[in-house]
Amino acid sequence: MQYNLMIKKSQNLKKKHELDSLHIFTFDTIDKNAITNSRNFDPLHAIPEESATGSAHGGLACYLYKNGKLNTNDLQGMKFEQGYSMNKPSIVIVSLSTKEDRITRVQVGGNASMLEEKSIEL
Repeated sequence: MQYNLMIKKSQNLKKKHELDSLHIFTFDTIDKNAITNSRNFDPLHAIPEESATGSAHGGLACYLYKNGKLNTNDLQGMKFEQGYSMNKPSIVIVSLSTKEDRITRVQVGGNASMLEEKSIEL
């Protein structure tokens, strides 16, 4: 699907369902140790696409856990890919803590690189 068409469809979905952003994922990953490869769109806030979205991956990990899509024996240091479509590959690391099948803690992290610096005047 063309990038501009993807943005337009995400804008329509966000308006129709009052969404803040759209996080799309697939289990088809580049790194065989990653759980998903994701894209995150938020053009309504002037962010056409993000190369790494920690908050979205924390939520995604919880969603996958609740729907039985994660290996419940290994919820620490899970790798999620993002940014490959932008030539800005990122790995977001998520750890979940659980007690009696309930999520008690979500930790999100990763490494970052300076790609560009901008200044704004307030």
